[in-house]
Amino acid sequence: MSTLNQAEVALTKHLSAWLRDELPAQKKRLENLRALRASMAQTDPGSCESLLKTVQSEEKSAQSREARVSALLGRFAELWQIEPDNCQVSTVAERLPEEASHLLSLRAELREVMGELGLEAQRVFATARVHRTLILDVLNEIFDPTPGDPFEEQGHLLDAEA
Repeated sequence: MSTLNQAEVALTKHLSAWLRDELPAQKKRLENLRALRASMAQTDPGSCESLLKTVQSEEKSAQSREARVSALLGRFAELWQIEPDNCQVSTVAERLPEEASHLLSLRAELREVMGELGLEAQRVFATARVHRTLILDVLNEIFDPTPGDPFEEQGHLLDAEA
């Protein structure tokens, strides 16, 4: 880091710290999404509800971490007088070759986890959609032979005066 100015050194340390913090956080999100999908196949809805709350909480935490890295990359962009939208971890690595291998290694690992996370989120969504379809089919068969969504048809399932 001998050719870097003080601001670059400080920002690079913060970026590296963010990457090191983000990796385990995203791995935990992935683990919890997998657990949520598995719990959707169980008969105990309490487990699923608990995991869903955990996943939702992690989503809020991920948003704050995303704001943190956006601000950090924005400071790099300001320092280098480039557009903030054009400043990413790869941009930092290109401009700071002394740190490139370290930053790109962490970034590659994070991208891999994020790819797995995206696939798992799609699986959870698909599983939830299958469950919803199954529930709607059962409700439609019990209460009304015509297809539809009884959740969206107010007063259809229960006649309070009957």
